[in-house]
Amino acid sequence: MRFLTCVLLLVVSLGAVGCGSASETDEEKLARLMPGAPKTVPVKGKIVVDGKPAPPKSVWVTMHAKGESPINFDPRGNTDENGEFQITTYLTGDGVPPGEYDITIEKLTHSIRARDWVGPDLFNNLYNHKETTEFHVSVVDKPVELPTFELKVEGVTPKEAPKADLVPGPIEK
Repeated sequence: MRFLTCVLLLVVSLGAVGCGSASETDEEKLARLMPGAPKTVPVKGKIVVDGKPAPPKSVWVTMHAKGESPINFDPRGNTDENGEFQITTYLTGDGVPPGEYDITIEKLTHSIRARDWVGPDLFNNLYNHKETTEFHVSVVDKPVELPTFELKVEGVTPKEAPKADLVPGPIEK
């Protein structure tokens, strides 16, 4: 019985470690988990594909910082059932740090095995090249509502997939 009591106390103690208060706000949670994280500004928009709202969940919008960035990853968001999206850096829909961004859009498939969204891009690589994208935005200190992205996919010649940003591996002799 004493063993069972000790195990129960250990489980309860471990469950409480690292958990924030139930009343903790998103801002407090972010400050606790990532002290000094750059301030973000909400960014949202809508995607229409061949005249219809983009399908939910599978269409990803990625914001690529031009020049130096205070973060080392690209914020992104995916569409809802109306083709609308919110960009996320840290917490759902929080936006991006102020700066200049190139925007790419791609439609991916969810892989249960990879537990992630994977290619090939079902928009035929028409909008996923950050070097040649026609979509750009400047984010300052006010929330940004992007103009509707009206994409044409049907009947358009596919592009070659962009080269992956690869990290060099070890040099073999």
